[in-house]
Amino acid sequence: QADIREYEHLRNAIKGASFEYVVNLSGYIEHTPFFDGGEEVINSHFTGLQNLLRVLDRENLRRFIQIGSSDEYGNIPAPQKESFREAPISPYSLAKTASTHLLQMLHHNEQFPAVTLRLFLVYGKGQDDSRFLPQIIKGCIKGKKFPTSMGEQLRDFCHVDDISDGIVSAFTKNNIEG
Repeated sequence: QADIREYEHLRNAIKGASFEYVVNLSGYIEHTPFFDGGEEVINSHFTGLQNLLRVLDRENLRRFIQIGSSDEYGNIPAPQKESFREAPISPYSLAKTASTHLLQMLHHNEQFPAVTLRLFLVYGKGQDDSRFLPQIIKGCIKGKKFPTSMGEQLRDFCHVDDISDGIVSAFTKNNIEG
């Protein structure tokens, strides 16, 4: 185990290891404003990614999958498309966008085998109570009121099993890097 934000700890933790496939699920979902701790969110995602890239032995690396976020699109109305320019609205979405751009640059200039998967509202067993669907379910079960919007947004909810299948599929799909 190592803190991905700490280069030396990370380097020592995976020293001598060689990987064919890497899935970067590091960091945490936190929408803290920059001046209230958002710098730490950026460090956990973007600085952590840079540290990971620096310590990886690229000799046998066939695919590096970065877990991105729908938040990279910010408040752009759904449905979003890959052709849309990102519009980060928080330190979290900024760090995810910067990570995507770094990996795209590395792929285009250094043939780094990176793929970014932008996930939309993942849910499933064991999810933290602070997330949207567990709040709704527990509120309904307990008969408690909880805040909602008018429900005018479009949202895709992705079950964690489908996300796992998608990640495994992305290991071997052709022409998806960058």
